[in-house]
Amino acid sequence: MSTPGPDKSERQARKEYVHDRTRLVIKACLIGLVVALVLGLLGLFDVWGRLFPDVDDTAAGNFGVSAPCAPANAVAIDPSNITVAVLNGTEKSGLADAVSEALDYRGFNIKGIGDAAHEYKHTTIVAGVNGLAAAYSLRAQFTGAVLEMSTSTDKVVTVIIGDDFYDLKPADSVTIKDGQKLVSFKGCVAPNDIKNPLKAGTIGTLENNVV
Repeated sequence: MSTPGPDKSERQARKEYVHDRTRLVIKACLIGLVVALVLGLLGLFDVWGRLFPDVDDTAAGNFGVSAPCAPANAVAIDPSNITVAVLNGTEKSGLADAVSEALDYRGFNIKGIGDAAHEYKHTTIVAGVNGLAAAYSLRAQFTGAVLEMSTSTDKVVTVIIGDDFYDLKPADSVTIKDGQKLVSFKGCVAPNDIKNPLKAGTIGTLENNVV
C-alpha cells in the first residue's frame, strides 16, 4: 500500500511559499542595485566630499604649500575687524561677487572683488605677516582652504576662490569664536622662515587696485 502524498492544499501552500521567497529575493536584489547606483552617482559627482569634507589641518593638508604659523598667543578676530579682498581664481563667472556677498553678510569688511592673476585649483587664503591672525580667523569659514604667506605689510586678507570651492561652511558650524586662541597648522613654518612668499601686488587685480 503506497504512502499517500501531500494533498492539493499542501502542494499549493508550498508553491506559494516558494513564489513568495523568490519574489522577496528579487526585490532585495533590485533594492541593492538601486542603492549601489545611487551611491555610485553620489561618488561620481563628489556629493560625499561636499557633505562630509575632510579637514586636514596639517602641513600635508595645505597641499604642499608651507603654512605660516599663527602669531604667538594670537586669538580669533571678530569678522567686523577683518578686511577681505575676494578674487576669482576660476573660469566660473560671478564667484567672487557671490562669496563677497556671503562674507559681507557674516560681518566681514569687503575691500573689493576681482580676478586672480591665474587659475587656482584650491581655494587659497593669502596674508602678510600682519594679517595672519585675521587669515586664520577667516579660514574657519571655509573647508580646507590653503593658507599662504605674502609679502604684504597690511592686515588685508585675500581670498582666492579655487576650482574646489563649493560653499562656505554653514554659519552654525563655524566653531571658532572671537577671542578664542588660534591653533596653528601642525608642521607650520615661522613667518620669517617662509621661502618665496607670494609677492604683494602680483596676486590679482581688484577694481582700480592690485593685491
